[in-house]
Amino acid sequence: MVKMEGILVFDQTNDLIYHNFNEPMREKMYKQALDLGLLEEESVCPTQDLNSNVLIQIFSPLLASQRIMMCQFDNAYTSIQMEKNLNVVFDEFLGYIFLEISTNEVELVKRELGAFIAFIKYICGPNIFSIKNDAPKIDHLTDLIATYRELYAVNQGVLMEAIEQLLVNVDVKNTVVDALQAATERLKQDPHSQRSHSLLFVGSKFLARYSSRQAQELAPVDMFFLNLLCQMHDRRRRDGRRRRIESQIVFLQGSVHQSVAGCVPHIVHVVQLVEQVSLVLVIEHAHTALASHLYDVYFALHKLQNLQMQFDLDNLRGAFDALDTYVRHTQDTLRKVKSNNAEVDEAIRSFTTRWDTLRRKYSDYFKTSDNGLIVKIDSNMPVFVESVKDLFRLLCAGCATLEHGLQRVTDIADVAEDSLREVFVFLHAKSQKNFTMGSYPFQSLVEGLCFLYEFPGMVHFMHIDRYNGRIVAPSLDDHDPSDILKDRLWSMVDFSRNYLDKGYMSMIWKDVTFSYAYFVWFEDEHGATLKPNEPPNHGSVLPATKPSLIAGILAGDYYQRLIETCFPRTPSSKIRCYELFLVHLGLVTSTIVLEHCRRLAVTITDLTGCIGNPIDLL
Repeated sequence: MVKMEGILVFDQTNDLIYHNFNEPMREKMYKQALDLGLLEEESVCPTQDLNSNVLIQIFSPLLASQRIMMCQFDNAYTSIQMEKNLNVVFDEFLGYIFLEISTNEVELVKRELGAFIAFIKYICGPNIFSIKNDAPKIDHLTDLIATYRELYAVNQGVLMEAIEQLLVNVDVKNTVVDALQAATERLKQDPHSQRSHSLLFVGSKFLARYSSRQAQELAPVDMFFLNLLCQMHDRRRRDGRRRRIESQIVFLQGSVHQSVAGCVPHIVHVVQLVEQVSLVLVIEHAHTALASHLYDVYFALHKLQNLQMQFDLDNLRGAFDALDTYVRHTQDTLRKVKSNNAEVDEAIRSFTTRWDTLRRKYSDYFKTSDNGLIVKIDSNMPVFVESVKDLFRLLCAGCATLEHGLQRVTDIADVAEDSLREVFVFLHAKSQKNFTMGSYPFQSLVEGLCFLYEFPGMVHFMHIDRYNGRIVAPSLDDHDPSDILKDRLWSMVDFSRNYLDKGYMSMIWKDVTFSYAYFVWFEDEHGATLKPNEPPNHGSVLPATKPSLIAGILAGDYYQRLIETCFPRTPSSKIRCYELFLVHLGLVTSTIVLEHCRRLAVTITDLTGCIGNPIDLL
């Protein structure tokens, strides 16, 4: 069956601001346009881009129905299944409608669309409209989703949305950390690069990071995104499209446990030292606090506009108060901004003036409850939204400093390359195979361990530390999609996620060839196992998380929500979440599976010091 895939993004006025189709889907769209009389027969050419106006006409009935369901009934479509295995999946972010059409299963399409929205947030921040006429951003976005799709089918780290930790001995690790520390210190010689991180990725695996003391902490999803960014640039280099150093502005999430999070502007330089070895320099850029406050303003504005469209006037006051708070935070930060730029000064003045006008109209409405004032509020809202966009563009997303210091970056990369030259051959080999079930994977860290002998019958395992976003697992061949074990592993993950959504956190099952096991468990900060609260009327089954989230971290941190659900009275920052997948030969009994799980937990504890005993939860 021919695979068809396409993604479209529509703004609040249903204008098309982004679209991307593979060739089979493009041909189908042409045929659809012909059938609707939107194209002349002689104008059809499979190599030319579909006109945006044609696509808007094709999708306008569907969009109109979605808007009505969303605004009037608060019950928007999530997916539509059509004939010939064609599925349409919807999602929404800040009033923009994201739509993916595909012949893949609905759950996979939802996951891909969630990843796409995460990528557009990383590239544009909250100002999604900026993608429309920005060719470099469009190219980045298109290449990122293509890279994600390619790797999701073959790479177990991308499958689990976690970074595979490269396992090396202490000497190699110290050599790498010393090189990264030197890179970070050289970055700090520039007053604009005081808050920075230096990271080393080997293929799709993470090796080490060194951060300056003042730098914002990176979230696991940020690390995962940076890894995908490296993989994207590696694909471009293989295609002969790019140079050694790639630079761009991205908006990282930052740690949710810090005061400034959600939208932290960074300049990212990706430097390929040698094949499969990438140095990533991440520098905090522009006004971090201002970007975070404006990010909050975007969300508060969107909520307020939704309530007005739904005519939900009872909840309007609370939404306005939230917006007022975020605007005041923004204004407090703007007072500290030093600018000699007339355009910036005008943007700040316009923001303040337009907000004062809008706030007065809301105050009048709350005093009189005159619904006619809502019309005046709606007419003033767009100009204030534009002033928010202008501020974000000028003060948080400017590209003026992107090329600044590229020579310095080149010099830093040259020094790092010289420092790491003696370990390049070793790292390149490790990029192909971290460790296998038949090897001594942990070298001097866990001396003498060979899985084939220590765990007879075990075929594969995956351990994921959700607090740090790391996966430890024997290597698979990323280039062989026909691998039977790989096919069973991907099916195993789908099966376990389906039951995790229903609240099951430990399970063992079999088919004719293999025995499978899956465990989720929690620990406190000191490594003591925690048992989730027993929900009423659910027996031993734990409550499912909200269905809007799928297991992973790109489309929202599912595991953070899981912790909040299972431990409602404990701060989530104090709880660690872990997953363990096991595959054995089918003849292995459940008792042996549990014993291997217990012993494997101890083994990885010796290696990482971050895993407890999941058997305590059974």
